[in-house]
Amino acid sequence: MEYFNSHYSISLHCFFLKKYINTPISDISSNSIDFINVTNLSKNDYDHIVENNDNYVYVIKDSFQKQLMFDNKPVRSIELSPNGKQIAFFYEPDNKSRDVLSLMITQLENNISEEKYHTSFASWDATSNLHWLDNNYVFFTRHCGTACKGITLLNLVTKKQ
Repeated sequence: MEYFNSHYSISLHCFFLKKYINTPISDISSNSIDFINVTNLSKNDYDHIVENNDNYVYVIKDSFQKQLMFDNKPVRSIELSPNGKQIAFFYEPDNKSRDVLSLMITQLENNISEEKYHTSFASWDATSNLHWLDNNYVFFTRHCGTACKGITLLNLVTKKQ
């Protein structure tokens, strides 16, 4: 963590930029329902992802808007990994509470998803969008007390913070 603090804290703003990859556009506009599963996105769709005022994620292209879902539940932040082989996203696994949040990693090659982090107090534990540090680490901010924000750096291999 000290290496992270001493070498990356000044350039954190660089990780908030989206990656742009030229690939064919998915056919999500022909889908008549107002949502799309995150596993059905093409890499080009990531250029059209926006977070709305309600903190949910949408794909907006031309004249349509589709809300991103996973397991029929809303997604609240999604990022393509630096190598383009994985996606990381928060989603709400419990329909009864917006404070229950899971961080999922999906391998795009086979669409296998694995939960890497779970909280029942999202308003405290996950207060920002997800960001990749490299292909094995993601980070997000959290509260750590009055007027304090901390960074959770999560190793995706070991699931350790």
